[in-house]
Amino acid sequence: MVVIVTTVVLVVSLINAWRATRDPAPTLSEEDRRVLYQSNLRNFAESCEGRAADTENRGLHDFCRKQAQLLRLLSECDADCQRRTASFAASDPSK
Repeated sequence: MVVIVTTVVLVVSLINAWRATRDPAPTLSEEDRRVLYQSNLRNFAESCEGRAADTENRGLHDFCRKQAQLLRLLSECDADCQRRTASFAASDPSK
């Protein structure tokens, strides 16, 4: 019985940990999540889109990569969002 309870607790803990890594804002309301998503997408569009090939400004490129990765973690990031952030969403090659 102890083994079963321990296994269940471990599985539930692992599932919750995985979900926490997939959702950067688990306690936000739907409205707040929508506002966060729209704000970050607008910021990404204004600062990053059309600059994927701009390697002159490494800081901007790093910012855009992090912004894209955050957007892709949000459930609101649909197919269009995935497409728009694809050029920056790859892992940092220096790590």
